[in-house]
Amino acid sequence: MFLQIFRFELWYRLRRPATYIYFGILLLLALLLMLTSGAFLRAWP
Repeated sequence: MFLQIFRFELWYRLRRPATYIYFGILLLLALLLMLTSGAFLRAWP
């Protein structure tokens, strides 16, 4: 029963555009924070 619910929820969420929009926003926010903190430039040799 749990596996059926999990499959349905996974299928439902992956087909909605909001999932990808939120992922993109959080990815850009993480990259922006990394660039502004200087950690990105210090990682380069």
